[in-house]
Amino acid sequence: MTRISCWTAVATITAAMIVGAAPGARANDEPDALIGAKLTLVKPTKLAKFLAKGTFTMPTAGGDLLTEGGTLQIFDTTFGGAGSNTYALAAGGWSALGNPAGSKGYKYKGAGSGADPCKVVLLKPNLIKAVCKGATVSLVTPFAGNVGVILNVGTDTKRYCASFGGTNVKNDVKLIKRKDAAAPGGCPFVKPTPTATNTRTVTNTPTVTNTPTVTSTATATFTATVTRTATDTRTATNTATATSTRTPTNTATATRTGTATSTQTPTATATPTINIGTHACTLNGSASSIVLATQAFTLPPFAANGTLSYSCGDVGPTGSAPCTCSVVSLAPIVIASIGDVCVNPSGPCPDGAIDCNGGDPLSVSMQADHNIGACASNTACAASCSAFCSGIGATYNPLLIGCEGFCLGGANNDLACTADTQCPGGSCVGAEPPVHVGTCNCACGGTNLGSPSTAGTLACNLGVQIDVELPADSDCLDADTIKLPSLCGPVTTGTATGRIFDVNNNAGINLPVAAPVSMTGAGLSCTTLSTSTMTGLKSVGTLGFFDSTLGDILAQLTFTCQ
Repeated sequence: MTRISCWTAVATITAAMIVGAAPGARANDEPDALIGAKLTLVKPTKLAKFLAKGTFTMPTAGGDLLTEGGTLQIFDTTFGGAGSNTYALAAGGWSALGNPAGSKGYKYKGAGSGADPCKVVLLKPNLIKAVCKGATVSLVTPFAGNVGVILNVGTDTKRYCASFGGTNVKNDVKLIKRKDAAAPGGCPFVKPTPTATNTRTVTNTPTVTNTPTVTSTATATFTATVTRTATDTRTATNTATATSTRTPTNTATATRTGTATSTQTPTATATPTINIGTHACTLNGSASSIVLATQAFTLPPFAANGTLSYSCGDVGPTGSAPCTCSVVSLAPIVIASIGDVCVNPSGPCPDGAIDCNGGDPLSVSMQADHNIGACASNTACAASCSAFCSGIGATYNPLLIGCEGFCLGGANNDLACTADTQCPGGSCVGAEPPVHVGTCNCACGGTNLGSPSTAGTLACNLGVQIDVELPADSDCLDADTIKLPSLCGPVTTGTATGRIFDVNNNAGINLPVAAPVSMTGAGLSCTTLSTSTMTGLKSVGTLGFFDSTLGDILAQLTFTCQ
């Protein structure tokens, strides 16, 4: 399943990172029902059962349930534990009980198939019960934490929440059975206490020996002599040859006179013609990281180890040069019980640029929206996403798109699906099974943004393809269990911002809530870079992806060369 939708990427690094379960959609017009429960039982690949008895308030907007359906989530509340399952309860399977309709509650009757595993769900004033069967019960016992159960009815009407707790009857590799759980203090969620073993193995670390030559007759250092008087008189001597002096008016000597309060924006200085060349960046693992944030919590940083490559061409008359960046190798991120998250090289990607003398806007941004409208195919979603991105700004373009419940790529592209296995050579967009069928996901990347840059600022598009492999053995040599499409994510040594809108398909709820996350990198002068000195260059970027078992995730990427 395409649990992620955007570089959504390195992180999956994400995705892949996918572990646990995200809190269900927040009820907007009715309070959560926090319920005590009698029994929960999970047998992997066979059965998931839940039973609660007591006095329960029925949703006042019962029609939402009959027209919009609902979901049932069962998950381990400890990160990296047994995992999470979310079952779609389509509107057509619900019926109202009693006369008048709904006075005695509601009943869901499913097929018990892979696409519709819940045979029965009862929501009554004195009983809540659910029985789901089959291979889609993919939780892996034993559980490390409580068994979280959330029955969400209607798109934004009401949640019924339980957390076992309770009496542990059995919890081993065959099943978990717990009974008599007290009502929780709030709806359960995956606690930010990952059990990931951060054992990094750096493999295939190449040695880049490309040493560029300086093709200019000028020296490789920029010589600027700025003499200031009380009237802010600046004398700039930009020596291209031993005797040649350039000024804005092309006279032998230029004197610029400004007021004493002149505002100094990045000053364009004459730049010798050099070829910057291709250079390897070996990541400093203690200063390079991937941070994943969800609506509920932010996970501890994962160290990033490996090698990137930066390649820039000739510096032109304006002082800038085209640049590309690529993954040479990145060590897998190991998540216990989940697998190895592997970030593979991909591309080619559009050129970025380095500004040797400053002045060009080179900040980047990522804006993702879980729901930009309805769709009936990925083709239709792609057209909507293109229009959406261009509406943000002229330099915004789609990073990744997907219409939930449809195959993306492969032989069955644009055919309806509920699982990745139905999409050979591609993936099924959304959770497995999808819970927001017909929703268009869109992530946009913006480049050439912000205020004028300082000299040496570099921005480029990093091509990646991410997959998750089992077992979790610190290598990327096994068959993938989740494979995401390739994409080109913008990174910069300037400023990178990012935000996800309508997070977890909740209209008006954003991640972060108040304002976009903002990160700042660090560049190197073109002269320094041309000598293969990479130490201290710091690229930053943000990514967003949708419908992991943690919910939507905003990834913050920091790659620092040593």
